[in-house]
Amino acid sequence: MSAAETAPAWHEQRDLGRVLRRRQACGVLGRLLDPATQQLTLVGASLTRVDVYGALVVRAAGDMHLRADSSHVVSVVEPANDETWALLCDLLGRSALPSRCSWAGTRPIAARGSRVLVPVTAISDEEEIQMVVELGLRHATSALGYGERAAHALQEAAAVFLHNASVHAASSPISPLICASLEAQGNDLQVAVLDLGADRPAAGSGERALRAAVQSSPSAVGSLRSLVAPRRGGLQVSVRLAWGTGRASIRSGGSWRYSDGGYFPGFVAGLEIHR
Repeated sequence: MSAAETAPAWHEQRDLGRVLRRRQACGVLGRLLDPATQQLTLVGASLTRVDVYGALVVRAAGDMHLRADSSHVVSVVEPANDETWALLCDLLGRSALPSRCSWAGTRPIAARGSRVLVPVTAISDEEEIQMVVELGLRHATSALGYGERAAHALQEAAAVFLHNASVHAASSPISPLICASLEAQGNDLQVAVLDLGADRPAAGSGERALRAAVQSSPSAVGSLRSLVAPRRGGLQVSVRLAWGTGRASIRSGGSWRYSDGGYFPGFVAGLEIHR
């Protein structure tokens, strides 16, 4: 008999799987939401790969459960893989988890790493946007030894993504979330923003709706399209989007590529700077 079958009625478990990064992470969130029990346990024991998208998904699932009822609690089971546990610990803010959310306690807190620029952070107003964009990202990028061009690209992307999220935040049950980090496998710098605003396409129409949204984006500085325009110094970046079942991505100098994936109940936008 499995652990889920023997758990009490007020306790529900959802497994995070082995890989929680980029488009794989976006396809997972839908099945983590809406548990009908008081305690939700997100089981990350099998995780071997995680990035900013995975961390945003874990935090969003937890925030949604906590918002549903003041008696709800969330527990996150630590990965068995040492490197993955250390990274997830830093990405989610180590001991700075939301109230009524905690680590399961199966492992001691991992030693602090140096990859995470901005741990998952909920953004509630313009002042917090300025703090993260103008101070947090610039300071952290400099501390990792990256130059002015990289810092500016991350800041521009964060500002564009957070502005878009704030437009839709009024209909979102949770605050927009941002996370930035050095990706563990490819050493790409990543920044991503997630919101669960209600303005999203129905399942099955994601690619078409996302294509229309991208095509309607202005080309002026500070827009989605401007993020992947040719940059001085040959800086190579990619932008990834997920909305409903739609997925879109583009690399500097290339064209948008569209596809469908597992249903994502909101919008996530990310930028990666390639080494």
